[in-house]
Amino acid sequence: MNFSASIASIAAFSLLTATSVEAVPAGTLYEAFPTQLFSLDLGALTETGVISARATHLVAAGDHVFWQDDIRIWRANKDLSGVTNIWTNLRAPADISVDPTGTYLFEAFPTQLFTLDLRTLTETAETSAHATHLTAAGGYIFWQDDIRVWRAKSDLTEITNVWTNLRAPTDITVDPTGRYLYEAFATQLFTLDLDTLSEIAVTSAHAGNLTATADHIYWQDDIRIWRARNDLTDITNIWTNLRAPTSIAVGVPPTTTAVPETPTLLLLAVGLLACGLLRRGSEGI
Repeated sequence: MNFSASIASIAAFSLLTATSVEAVPAGTLYEAFPTQLFSLDLGALTETGVISARATHLVAAGDHVFWQDDIRIWRANKDLSGVTNIWTNLRAPADISVDPTGTYLFEAFPTQLFTLDLRTLTETAETSAHATHLTAAGGYIFWQDDIRVWRAKSDLTEITNVWTNLRAPTDITVDPTGRYLYEAFATQLFTLDLDTLSEIAVTSAHAGNLTATADHIYWQDDIRIWRARNDLTDITNIWTNLRAPTSIAVGVPPTTTAVPETPTLLLLAVGLLACGLLRRGSEGI
């Protein structure tokens, strides 16, 4: 074997054994119990944080989790450090949501819906609504009012009835893009495509506390937490508790395109150079 062939062989082996870019974490599951809040790494299936909190209406947004405790709204990092009281009301909301960027807080009261800008800590919009099961997604806020599902922009303009059922769901949520609507009934879970206004999947499930990421829908059935794809395939029991949580949320880091590391790029260049030398050498034979 000549010198050029040796370089090519070493380069090819190095490319196969080079350190790969770290995989994106599977995400964080948050679970609330009467006096405690837990965070769990879904990739390692390990507990990453626990604090004392009377947390309801959990919402995962970015690298944070938000929750309500009576009149106060709280925020913490995904490991439950940095706990901060970010907003205090005069009365307790019936439900809350936070947009995926963590910029806007939405609060529902019996006959009103509010938007608050968390950057300036100011109320930016208000409308009349009997809003339950709030979900902020895709630049909109979605909510349920009995059999109807509504959508509005973050400033509560362009209010639209996007879907009407024959009976009221027990829970709803929307994926972060605002395309897929998930609805739970007593023994069934549905996926609806809001772009085509069509039902695309249904499965049997006792689903509560629905929470959606870009690719999956998560739900609670008593002590078990389940996950499925948007089309309700690949249903998996991802976590089992000793007792039933009162609320859950799932946060997933933004998906990024893997970029080869600098050493890998250097090895690739060496490999290409070696292949060129081999070709030149063979032409000279």
